[in-house]
Amino acid sequence: MTVSQLESEWLEDTGSKGSWTRKLVGGEKFCYLAAARSVEALKRESVALMAHVQLMSTMTEASLIDSIRTAWLRTRYNHPDIATTADSSGRKVYRSLRNAEEADQWLNETFIVAKEKSIEDIRCEATPASYALLYWFPRSSQLALYSSHWRIDGTGCVQVLNHILSLIVEQSAGSTPCPEPWRVVSKLSPDFFRASGTSLEDRKRIQEQGRQINKALEEVDIDESFSLPRISGSDGQKPSGHLQIRSQFSADESDRIFNSCRQKGFSVTVGIHTAYVLALLSMENPGDSRPAAGPPPIYSSAGRICFRQFLPHPYNSPTIFPATMYTAAGSMFVPVTTFTDTADRFSSLYQSLLARARNGEGTSMSAMFAFLADNPNGLGLFMALPYITSLGNLESMLRVEYKSTDGSRRLRVNDFSFSVAQLGKGVAGMLWTFDGRLTLETGFNQAFYAVETVEAFLEEVKAITLTELG
Repeated sequence: MTVSQLESEWLEDTGSKGSWTRKLVGGEKFCYLAAARSVEALKRESVALMAHVQLMSTMTEASLIDSIRTAWLRTRYNHPDIATTADSSGRKVYRSLRNAEEADQWLNETFIVAKEKSIEDIRCEATPASYALLYWFPRSSQLALYSSHWRIDGTGCVQVLNHILSLIVEQSAGSTPCPEPWRVVSKLSPDFFRASGTSLEDRKRIQEQGRQINKALEEVDIDESFSLPRISGSDGQKPSGHLQIRSQFSADESDRIFNSCRQKGFSVTVGIHTAYVLALLSMENPGDSRPAAGPPPIYSSAGRICFRQFLPHPYNSPTIFPATMYTAAGSMFVPVTTFTDTADRFSSLYQSLLARARNGEGTSMSAMFAFLADNPNGLGLFMALPYITSLGNLESMLRVEYKSTDGSRRLRVNDFSFSVAQLGKGVAGMLWTFDGRLTLETGFNQAFYAVETVEAFLEEVKAITLTELG
C-alpha cells in the first residue's frame, strides 16, 4: 500500500473536533519506531533529544520563570509541532487549545521547574513524554528543551530555543489568549515528501527501493564497525541510561583547526569525523595492531544531513518550520589509512550526499530511514554504529546575548549542549561551534561503556585533532 497525498496532509479528525492528524513518514517514522521499541522493552525512550543553554539573566527568578512560561505558550502557537503527539497507528496528532484553562493545563504538564533534579538526571532517565517538555533548573540556571526525535530534529531544537529566548526578553507579560485554531494549524509542518514536492509516482519508486533494501538486509549480519571496548558481560545486560561527556577546544585551538581545515580543503565536520574514526580504531586496537600488509580496515557510518536548505520556500526557512524532521542519511564505507587520505574520502562522500540533495534525491535518502526501521537488521545497524552529527556554527541560529529594546531585560547564553539519548550500543558524537569554540560531546549508554573508557577516547580524539589540524 502506498502513502497517498491525502494521508500526508494535516486533516481534521471528524470524530474529535479540534484535532488534526497526518501520517508519520521518512525520518519521522524511523525515529518513532526506534523510540516505540525502546519504550516497550525498557520503559525509556531511545533517540530522545535534549538541547539546553546555561543562562545569566538580569531578571529576578520569579520574573524569569513567569516570562519563560509565557514564552513557552506563545512558542506553541508559533511552532505547534512541539505540542504534537503520536497515536498507536503511527500518526502525528495535534489538538488545539480551546480556552485559557486548557492552556494552563498544557503549561503545567509541559513546563517544569526542576528544583531537585539536574540535567544529567533527565538525560539518563530518557522518560517518554506525550509532548515536548521545557525544563528550568534554578540551581544551575539552565533551560532545556526535551523532545521525541520524530517531532523535531537537532537544528530545529536550536531554533525553538532561540525563539523562546527572544520572547523571554520581550516586555509583554501575563497570559496569552488562545488564537483561532486554523491560525495555529496552518503552521503545522508538512512531512518531508510533501515539503519537497515529491510526486506519488516517485513515492512508489522509493517504496520499491525500500522493499529491495529490506530484502537484502534480511541476509546481512550486523557489522558494528569500529567501537569502544565494552564492559565485560554487557551484551546480556539490560541497558541502563544515557550519559554525555564533553571535549571542548579553546578559542585559539578552534581558530587553528578552522584555518587548517580551510587550507586542506575539507570541512571541520570531516576533520573531526576523521579524528573520531582514528581514535575508535586506536581504542579497539591499542598500539594500532593492524598488519603492515593487507587491506585497510573499513569504517562504516551514516552521513546525516539536514535537507531544509534544499527545500522550496517556505519549508527551507527554519524560523517558519523548525520543529520537524527534515534530516536524512546516506551510507559511508571508508578505508581507514592516513589522516589526510581518510579525510579526503570522507569529504568526497559528504560532497556526494550534498550533491544528491541538491539534485532532488533527498527524498529517497530520507525514505531509507523508514524502510530500515521496518527491518530489525536495519534498525539494529543504525542504532549500533558510532557516528558524528554536526550542528555546525550555532551562532547563525542562537545568539550569545538577548536583550529587550530598552536594554532592561537581558539574557546571556554562557553555554550550549545537545544530546540524542543512546540506550543501545551506539556511540553518538555531537559536534558544534558556539561563541568561537568547537565542542564535541559523545553520548553513550553506561551499561555498555565505562565512563573512563569514553573519557580516554575523547582525549584521543582531541590529541589526534590537535596533532593533525591544530
